Amino acid sequence: MLLDEDVQALTSIGLTVLQAKVYLALVTLGQATIKAISKTAGVARQDIYRITSELQKYGLVEKVIATPNEFKVIPLKDGISILLQRIHEERVEADRKVIELMQRHKDNNAKTNPQEEEQFVLVPEKDVRWSIKRAIENAQISVDTITTLIRFRSGIFEFDEVIKKALKKGVKFRTIIDKPEDENSLPEIANALTKNPLFMIRYGHNPLSAVIGIFDKQEVLISTSALRGLGETPILLSNNLCLRRIVQNYFEMTWITGIKPKPEEHSPNS
Repeated sequence: MLLDEDVQALTSIGLTVLQAKVYLALVTLGQATIKAISKTAGVARQDIYRITSELQKYGLVEKVIATPNEFKVIPLKDGISILLQRIHEERVEADRKVIELMQRHKDNNAKTNPQEEEQFVLVPEKDVRWSIKRAIENAQISVDTITTLIRFRSGIFEFDEVIKKALKKGVKFRTIIDKPEDENSLPEIANALTKNPLFMIRYGHNPLSAVIGIFDKQEVLISTSALRGLGETPILLSNNLCLRRIVQNYFEMTWITGIKPKPEEHSPNS
């Protein structure tokens, strides 16, 4: 029997529901006929022919010439790597097209709606807290962050009220932190915030080597050191398009591969 959470995991990295079911059925069977795949996946046989062809194009399935024909799956670990790489390539291609579009209409934009001048601002340690607070207050849509567990613990207390006000406005928070040895050790404030479906946390697979923030996908924050605490090192703030794309892509890939907290510990929407 296929698990719904396994199907959802594959749909989150690019497969349709039917493709995910067929692929998981083959992961279970290893190699099988259309009839066996249909029975295990719970998908109509007439759809299996089309879906296996699609999975072949993705490189997830191989056709074995036999009577009747059978299909062989590549290992799940390799399949997930292929899907993640495909997402990355699609995102890079989308970014390229967007940049080309903006370049083609650059003159028209300058006439009708001049864009804000791109800036790179190095914020000294003493102004870091104020700058982060201002960025959260100004956010209207989203705040994406990657931060160390130590900084998260201090920041969640420092910016508790401004985060709550942003959540009331409908701002969506996605935060990636180091996985604590004991998930119950997270501050009570963090546990309270995760009860809000707009506040989501995931854990990095490896110790995080960068501290970043992205506000409405329009401004990025990069700490000059991930080893020091909040307010102990300068940060770079920028609205530069290229830098925003790089940082956002890094966040999305880390988010996709991140570990979801246990349902009993945090919101099921995490």
